[in-house]
Amino acid sequence: MRNKRSWIGPCLGGVLLIGVGAWGLRAADTELRNALDRVRPELEMSLSRPLGHPVSIGPYEGLRPWGVSLGPSKILPTASDRSSVSLDGVTVSLDPLASLRQWQPVVQLKLRGLRADLQRNADGSFWKPGRTDGSPSLPKVELRYALEKPAQIKFDSFDQPLVVESRGSVQLAEASFSTTSALRWRGQAGRIRLEGSGRWDRPTFSVRTRIERLKLQPLIALARPDPGLNVDGQVNADLRLRWVSDQLNCRGGLQLQGLQVQSLAPDAAAAIPIRSGDIRLGCRDEQLRLQPTVLRRDDMTLTAAGKVDLNRSFDLKLAVRRRGSDDALDLSIDGPWDDPRWRLAGQFNPAKTTGVPGPIRLRGELQTPWGASDQAQVQVRNLELQGPGLQLALTGELGQTLAIESRELQVAPQFWQALPILSTTLGRAAPLLGRLDLSGPIDSPALRLDLSQSQNPLVDRWSLQAGWSQQDS
Repeated sequence: MRNKRSWIGPCLGGVLLIGVGAWGLRAADTELRNALDRVRPELEMSLSRPLGHPVSIGPYEGLRPWGVSLGPSKILPTASDRSSVSLDGVTVSLDPLASLRQWQPVVQLKLRGLRADLQRNADGSFWKPGRTDGSPSLPKVELRYALEKPAQIKFDSFDQPLVVESRGSVQLAEASFSTTSALRWRGQAGRIRLEGSGRWDRPTFSVRTRIERLKLQPLIALARPDPGLNVDGQVNADLRLRWVSDQLNCRGGLQLQGLQVQSLAPDAAAAIPIRSGDIRLGCRDEQLRLQPTVLRRDDMTLTAAGKVDLNRSFDLKLAVRRRGSDDALDLSIDGPWDDPRWRLAGQFNPAKTTGVPGPIRLRGELQTPWGASDQAQVQVRNLELQGPGLQLALTGELGQTLAIESRELQVAPQFWQALPILSTTLGRAAPLLGRLDLSGPIDSPALRLDLSQSQNPLVDRWSLQAGWSQQDS
């Protein structure tokens, strides 16, 4: 009897503890539910502001070990941005051991059933973020996220979604992140693997990407949709990129196989495709090298090769040739990273189509001081056209504002003698001398042309000063 009675006390104590524990859990569960309901409006508003979209946080679904579970949540579309995101649920929990090791809270987010429907906006973007100015400083908390199942991201221009597997962490106070992800188009071969880290408060990141047999067409369509253009080919790559303090470093290589670009226009001439063999880019330390590459379209051939010393200089050469003719264009790009020089030389013969004698030779030197201004501009150091009876030399600047003028403009009778109407009106005794100016905003430039001829069969001698601008119609 004593042995039986000796068990009664512990059993009653255990039952009492379980009852107290269950009551405590129910009380904690109720308190957490009420607390979430109280802070939900403010929390949704604080998330909506930087995202630029209304946020709806799902209902409370109960306690989990060291955390809570929330039900379906949404990032809703707006009148000016139709993109949206939905979650079947999320589990938010505290990692106590990691929190002790790092001496800061480490919160784990397990995302269930993530789906995104991204609609392209009028400006070409898929998402318009909100305002972040004036936001309070972020707490010293690390968020670790993981997708329990691959996310499905649907783009309005594709039938098949992008399937994304991802996990990573975000240090809120330090404005830093790290991620490991894998991406693929559902129903297609090819995959992108990413391992990256960086900061969003300044341009700093480090990324390793592996691309395996990825089709080009979806990537091109995402970057710049053009339903009248078909792009075939696939990409393989193993690249490491690092951007720190405005300095870019890389290592690895990229291979583009079976490139073919073809217009779907009904015009037969426009539908002739551009094809190439393998295009290989290699990168080591701070040098990007393009192996000799040939692109072909009908009777035209483009050959390109060279290297780029990242953050320092260019040394690239391109050559265009037409089979069965002397038409040619050579272009070289060299010089400093932020102020490269473009030199071109070539010739073409317009006699077959226009009757103008040839060949017409082109020679020029341009410069693009990208680092000198926020606005892109091209400085025309010298641009010359020379041919039988033709001398034209231009100089100036191209950008948001044009300032181009001729240093020389002379057209001799030899240039127009094969055109009967010009031979009759201009004669064969004296050349045309003149000046050409192009100035003003690039979207509404003003043109000025001065011409004169010292001897003419119809009016003896004449001069012309003419101008045109969009403002004057």
